[in-house]
Amino acid sequence: MIPQKPTEKTDNAENTLLFVYGTLRQDVRNKRHPLLQQADYLGKAGVNGTLYEIAGYPGLAIDSQQVAIVMGELYRLPSPRVLARLDEYEECTARFAEPHEYRRIRAKVNLEDGHAIEAWLYRYNRTVQGLQPVPSGDYRRFSRKRS
Repeated sequence: MIPQKPTEKTDNAENTLLFVYGTLRQDVRNKRHPLLQQADYLGKAGVNGTLYEIAGYPGLAIDSQQVAIVMGELYRLPSPRVLARLDEYEECTARFAEPHEYRRIRAKVNLEDGHAIEAWLYRYNRTVQGLQPVPSGDYRRFSRKRS
């Protein structure tokens, strides 16, 4: 498994690959989120980290030493402008009070074929102390067990 070395987001968002692991996943919602309607679905993927249950939605904590895998989906967005709309959806723009609950970063994403690439993702930006980890690392499986 490839350790994660996330970098903070930059104003130059030319990379339009996006990894989603929670409520933006089409297999969690049984349909694509409106913000991802025009995106190309590239397949299932995973990142090294721990998934936590926040309050009816998940948060991803990335640790370069973590060996657990958080499952999700990889998309190619039609343009970098979609990232700005996703930042609004995730409430991590200047319009929202800091510290933001999520922060968009670039991180290594593991593909099903064993290759790894860098993609944008939203990591949880607050303490995970006292939060319940999602043991499987798969929010789809976790949310279906709760229903």
